[in-house]
Amino acid sequence: MHSEDINGRVERIKGDEREISLFIEEYKPFIAFCAKKAADRYVRYGEDDELSIALMAFDEAIKSYSSSKGSFLAFARSVISRRLIDYYREERRHGNVISLNEYYSGKGEDEDGEEMDLSISQSIEMHHIKEIGEYRRLEIEDLKKNFPNEA
Repeated sequence: MHSEDINGRVERIKGDEREISLFIEEYKPFIAFCAKKAADRYVRYGEDDELSIALMAFDEAIKSYSSSKGSFLAFARSVISRRLIDYYREERRHGNVISLNEYYSGKGEDEDGEEMDLSISQSIEMHHIKEIGEYRRLEIEDLKKNFPNEA
């Protein structure tokens, strides 16, 4: 399909949600490619937020496209890129929020920021060990207060 055909097709389907859905389905590889480039890593449908955002951006591009904006695919790539940049900026603002993908995949980070695999039982065990360590530290402080000359 030539770009003139794509541009005309987008103009033609603007008001038809069924046709838009079919067009989006047809261009999912293009959408995934744009999301992959922006994320700088492989992304998967159903797992990565970037693809959901890219799909919504592609839909937005279809609905707001006019032939005066040039090639539809270049316009769509630009809209997807801008939406993902906005998403990354928003994510940076909420840096201490834990991703549900991390939670459900069992991946996390240790204190040095290194990624590690954790099962739920391992996570609970690590929390329990940290909690015991904190109790010991408090107990030692209490002993130092009660026996200052012994320390």
